[in-house]
Amino acid sequence: LVALSPYADKVILVGGIVPVLYRRMPAFRVPPHPPIATTEADLALPPSVPIVGGKRVVDLLFDAGFVLYEAPGFTPNSTGKQFFQDASYGAERPAPTYIEFLTPMRGKPKEGFVEPQSGVRAPPLRYLDLLSHEPLTVDATTVEELCVKSRCAVHIPHPSLYVIQKVLARSAGRSPAKQPKDMAYAYDIAVLTQPIRSELGQVVARAREVRPEWKKWIDRGIADLRRLFASDVSDGTIEAARLYRDVIRPGPSEQAISKLVREFADALTG
Repeated sequence: LVALSPYADKVILVGGIVPVLYRRMPAFRVPPHPPIATTEADLALPPSVPIVGGKRVVDLLFDAGFVLYEAPGFTPNSTGKQFFQDASYGAERPAPTYIEFLTPMRGKPKEGFVEPQSGVRAPPLRYLDLLSHEPLTVDATTVEELCVKSRCAVHIPHPSLYVIQKVLARSAGRSPAKQPKDMAYAYDIAVLTQPIRSELGQVVARAREVRPEWKKWIDRGIADLRRLFASDVSDGTIEAARLYRDVIRPGPSEQAISKLVREFADALTG
């Protein structure tokens, strides 16, 4: 994050580490349960990123002590995913913690990867551009877990759109193994955002006006969220409850999860 500070206005930190940063937002409620977080960094970039200050994104990362690990493709002649990791792990094997770049898929579905900037190869994901709407900014020095010593502004998605994008990804090729964690994020954010619930619908309403397709996406995402948490035995409710019980005991009940996420969904519609 520090290395990429020249691109701070282009980079959005997404993925499982975001709930940790939400806990540093002064207006949010800090839940009694710990975040269900991951330590790898997923960074979203626009589909095209101009070079800033004469240094590419990859140049800044290499200068900061990262190396590039190239994952093998599905076939001998195809390219695989690309990860940036601490140089101490070398470039021949994947490290347990890494950086992966993602970019929004726009227009017709694409196979393969997009190159937002020379040297950066990113999988294009549908609905990812929702996360660029009215992002929040966190000073990384306030996040003790990151151990950042110098002031560093980090953009993270607005929580309302973070949940909507997670729900939409469920029907757009999201790995079934990751879906329960996404449902746990929905509950976590429903708790975190209780103090600002009246503001959520305003952000969503403005996002719906950005493009006609965004309106369709958002309406479908909210409808799916309601369905997934409609009752104590709905899929999203059960998945979230089971995941929490694997991490903390006792975890939140199905009744509490369903109730809070349904209230969150109601807030998204204003």
